[in-house]
Amino acid sequence: MIVVVDYGVGNINSIKNLVLKIDKKIKITCDPDTIIRADKVILPGVGAFDNAMQKIRAHHKLREALDYSALQNKIPILGICLGMQMLGQYSAEGVLPGLGWIEGHTKKIRITESQRVPNVGWYRIVNTQDNALTYNLNKSWFYFSHSFYLETHCNNLVSISFENEINSVINMENIWGVQFHPEKSHQNGIQLLKNFLDI
Repeated sequence: MIVVVDYGVGNINSIKNLVLKIDKKIKITCDPDTIIRADKVILPGVGAFDNAMQKIRAHHKLREALDYSALQNKIPILGICLGMQMLGQYSAEGVLPGLGWIEGHTKKIRITESQRVPNVGWYRIVNTQDNALTYNLNKSWFYFSHSFYLETHCNNLVSISFENEINSVINMENIWGVQFHPEKSHQNGIQLLKNFLDI
């Protein structure tokens, strides 16, 4: 069973529709018992870091269930956009700690002559190492919409965006994160979700 965590932040229906194209066994919930029984968990997120972390705290035993799934049961977990940033220890966007599953922190994108913030649009990802999540997706296009990104140890880095070298895909053991939106990335998003479901 695949669980999309509905804690009040994220493109829930878009992700649900994308997953349903691949696998009918999906539940959208914030119920801790259901999350603990899941085979895979998708953690979406849009908006502000502190607001998202506060919403996770507000749901009874949700944080405990997520920690158990990630750190004890070690099922595959995929964080999307803000969901990826929450995997780290903290964010420059707020004051609350993140989930802390991956060593790293979220930084604001530096504005340059060629880089605007927010970073919105289609960018190709370039794999820095082989990984099951990005199999057959090297130099594929994905849709990004964000002002912050997760800075983490190079060993955890799977892909960067080709045009501006922003960290795009990370992985540590059973935990993955993508900065882009697979649910808005058409066929490449479907392929990435297929890869995740096959892990």
